[in-house]
Amino acid sequence: MEWRYANDVARSPDAAVAATILQRHHFSSNLKRMSALLRVADSKHAGGPRYEAVMKGAPEVIKKFLGEHERACAKGAGMLCGCASCMAC
Repeated sequence: MEWRYANDVARSPDAAVAATILQRHHFSSNLKRMSALLRVADSKHAGGPRYEAVMKGAPEVIKKFLGEHERACAKGAGMLCGCASCMAC
């Protein structure tokens, strides 16, 4: 079974997880990356939806981006750490 996708919402095969695209940044050849902000609701886990930023692009761009966020984490920027850890998974 595969995930189903319609109207910017992807649903898991058992429909327990729904990922909604809130903002989409299409591929930019200047930036060499694309990204999206998602709201992920999982009926199997309490606590409400979580928000994730995802990115795809040239390895050298992604590596540089994650390195900047790791330095921000060390300085106590918790919100950025959460996003960076989601993208690294």
